[in-house]
Amino acid sequence: MQRGDLDNSKILFETGLSVAPNDAKGHFYYGELLSRQGQSDLADQQYAIAAKLGGTGPIVDKAKAKLPSTYHVRPGDTVFSIAVEHGFNYRDIIAYNHLDISPGVSQVNLPGTLLIPPSGYSYTGSGF
Repeated sequence: MQRGDLDNSKILFETGLSVAPNDAKGHFYYGELLSRQGQSDLADQQYAIAAKLGGTGPIVDKAKAKLPSTYHVRPGDTVFSIAVEHGFNYRDIIAYNHLDISPGVSQVNLPGTLLIPPSGYSYTGSGF
């Protein structure tokens, strides 16, 4: 799909959702489009709306599977231990939570809660 096609698709979704704002399926597929464009924060918002609107069914299940979960940090937790506990690489947890961790730092004060990425998430950047 070319850039112009993605822009046109985005406009179509936005127009459709302005007419039918309670369409869970529309929010889910708009989230899919945003995700393909690399706009994961906006995609997560659309998945959350779809999950909230949908009640039950396969679209709601798919939307919920795309959402992060919340983890409450306990004393002694490390980024590495949290990542291992949830089946991720520590880089995934750092990137998904936008943690500012400098190379070579062994102790980090973690916030009270962290987001655990949805299954299938994998950090592909560099710098850790």
